[in-house]
Amino acid sequence: MDVNQYHNVKHDLSESAYNDRRAVCENISELLNVKAQRDATKEQLDTIKDKITEGDYYKALYVIQENERVKTFSRAIQEDDIKTLGKLFYQSHEGLSKKYKVSCKELDFLVESAKANPNVIGSRMMGGGFGGCTINIILKSDYKRFKKDISKKFQKEFGNACSVYKVKLSKGTHILK
Repeated sequence: MDVNQYHNVKHDLSESAYNDRRAVCENISELLNVKAQRDATKEQLDTIKDKITEGDYYKALYVIQENERVKTFSRAIQEDDIKTLGKLFYQSHEGLSKKYKVSCKELDFLVESAKANPNVIGSRMMGGGFGGCTINIILKSDYKRFKKDISKKFQKEFGNACSVYKVKLSKGTHILK
């Protein structure tokens, strides 16, 4: 077991649910005759909808839609379009929770609570799922208030502490001179 350091929910990525997601992706790719689901479209997926379960359809649809979101996210970063970034975060979490089904009540609670705060631009779960943590795009000026508020709400709802860490985005991977 791995203890989550963010909202302190235990999760185990070796459970069958994680392996199920991988098997679904591999099966769908095989049925679509593509190397990986990243190469599939919704239109292609719809052609095999009657050959797979509804749950598997939505898991595959999430992957296809998430790949499109990543492309849109990349363009939004280049255009400094913060509103779109936040919208994509929320869409991603909704898909992870409702279609791919790797979220949990604690993560959903954190995202919904963040969504209620006008100073949070976007929120989504991150990590392997079935526990984990959320990442939030929040105005610097509201960080301390957000940390205090979300921690208090989480404690009240679940009776557990909610660890919050501040991160600063950097330039990312690049060549040093």
